Amino acid sequence: MGYIGRGSHRRQTGGFRPAAQLPEDQKADRGQGSQAEMTGHATNHVIHRPLKRFGQHFLASPAVARRIVDAAGITGEDAVLEIGPGRGILTDLIAERAGWLVAVELDRNLARELAARYHGRRRVRIIQGDFLETVTSALGLPVGGRAVAVSNLPYNAAVPIMERLLENRDRFSRMVLMIQREVAWRMAAGPGTRDYGSLSVFIQAKAEVEKLFDVRPGSFLPPPKVVSTVVRLAPLARRRLAPAEESHFHAFVRACFSYRRKTLGAGLRQALKADKGTVSKIGERSGLDLSRRAESLSIGEFTALFRAARATTAGEDEGC
Repeated sequence: MGYIGRGSHRRQTGGFRPAAQLPEDQKADRGQGSQAEMTGHATNHVIHRPLKRFGQHFLASPAVARRIVDAAGITGEDAVLEIGPGRGILTDLIAERAGWLVAVELDRNLARELAARYHGRRRVRIIQGDFLETVTSALGLPVGGRAVAVSNLPYNAAVPIMERLLENRDRFSRMVLMIQREVAWRMAAGPGTRDYGSLSVFIQAKAEVEKLFDVRPGSFLPPPKVVSTVVRLAPLARRRLAPAEESHFHAFVRACFSYRRKTLGAGLRQALKADKGTVSKIGERSGLDLSRRAESLSIGEFTALFRAARATTAGEDEGC
């Protein structure tokens, strides 16, 4: 039975290179074998045990794997990015359907196994490295929204990885991702609900979110202590904000939610270090009632408030 790992993608990990091109001295230092072993046939691979330091939970259900890949709707016209392929249970299915597949795996041993399995397959590229440290343009994915992302994301790096994917959303037509259920709830939450927060705004300002199905702990080895959820993200056809505005917008939204027990007016006074007169002008420009709270605002209303704050403060710090 194949497994896919939730390998950690920690930011402090450096390096990004094809798995079949790891320097010999580095592999020897880590007891990872020779270049010949790296590119050998998959029949000689050793079963990889989950590593606690990477927080690995391998997907062990072929039925769940098929549901995930089916949900991505992959065809021979698609180029696919997989992050954290682990033991390759998704990778094998994707490779059967996609026109091109690039898989990025942090764990050196797992990357070596996959490189051996797919040696000679020109349509499959296995890269060993930290996805959060990669330059997306170096992956060889097409531009113009023609790529698909499919991944069983590591719990401890799911949000940063999604942030990176959405920063590069112009390359993707859709993303099918498995994450912790509570994170999926927050991503899809609407205004006025308990789970609505800065993550909801960040994701929904860039993509439509659809929760597809839950995956129980028993589908993994070892079983995690939480339920997972598969979600599908469809990048919006039109950007709500200019690229140069986006980082400022999300910092502004985080500042607003950091005072979620206060009214917007009170929160803005603290976040902007502004007087009542300035905040009153922001309210007039935005057309919003600043006696409301942050969790009641829609994405469009947050956008209007952000632009009003920037225009009113004329370049002053607005929580960014």
